[in-house]
Amino acid sequence: MNEKIDDNKACNQAFFKAMEKSFEDDPNLALKWARHFKDSTETLYQSLRDLEFAIAYLKDVIEDGDRKEILLAVKDIAKAQE
Repeated sequence: MNEKIDDNKACNQAFFKAMEKSFEDDPNLALKWARHFKDSTETLYQSLRDLEFAIAYLKDVIEDGDRKEILLAVKDIAKAQE
């Protein structure tokens, strides 16, 4: 399960790095990136609907110890469970 979380983290890091570079090169790409971000968020919510994944995700965030990220993770899990 942690492997899946690590893959999501790597994907998110690559996404934001590419987004930053793309905006520098062509500011008109904002709409394309916004659509991609929406798809990525929905993919996260789909994953968080699986209780085992949600628990592993939250444990991983708690291990990092950032209070703000913990609260955001709880919010994401709650939204995915709606």
